[in-house]
Parts: sequence; C-alpha cells; structure tokens
Amino acid sequence: QGPQQPITISYTDKPQPITKGLEGWQTIKEELYNNIQILSGKALASGTQIVPPKAKKGEQLPPDAKPAEVTSVVAWINEYGPNKTKVFSTTIGHNTATVADPRYLDLITRGLLWATGHIDENGKAKDGYGK
Repeated sequence: QGPQQPITISYTDKPQPITKGLEGWQTIKEELYNNIQILSGKALASGTQIVPPKAKKGEQLPPDAKPAEVTSVVAWINEYGPNKTKVFSTTIGHNTATVADPRYLDLITRGLLWATGHIDENGKAKDGYGK
C-alpha cells in the first residue's frame, strides 16, 4: 500500500460496459495498493500516484531525491469458474470523501450492474435498474 496521496484514475478498457463513457478523475488523498499481478481478470482502470521520497530509518534523504510516479491497477473484472460467475473488484475507496464522490459511485454502480447482469453493452442500466 502507498501513502495517503491523490490518485489519478484512468480507464484502460473504455469499450467495456462498466467504463464506457466514464472520464478519468483524481481522488482526494487515498492509498494506492500495488497489484503485482491480475491472474485471470481483466483490468478496467489504473491509478497513478506521486509518492514523495522517504528516507530509510536512520538515514537522511539525498539532496537530489525526487518523488516517484507509481501506477497500479485499481479496478478489474473476472469471470470465475465453470459457471463464469462475474466478479467486479476495486481497491479505491478507503476514505469517506472518495466513497461519496459521484465518479466513484458511478464506477461501483456500473460494476454491480455488470456483475448482476443488469447493464447493457452501451453501459446503460437495463429497464427497472436505472434512473
């Protein structure tokens, strides 16, 4: 996990119904988790965070220490097992302000609609499941 810094969210699979029409955005201070590997899933969004340099315990930062740009997958889907059970996952949403953000809520709502089969290929909720 990373420090509490803003995360720039970029949608990497724009044709997918969950992300179709969604625009990238930036969170408030959040933790960016390092997803080393997505085994059988499909990445939908990545997050990029600027991490300030940090000295090791008992050491000082060199004068030329620079922040690092770190990118990890922050949302993905999977169709698991012989029945192709749909699973939507995300690692963003640790802080109340992010969870209340309409952009976050759109992503979560669309992920839930996809996992339950209630979103069409254009990213619209099926009849009875939308506004």
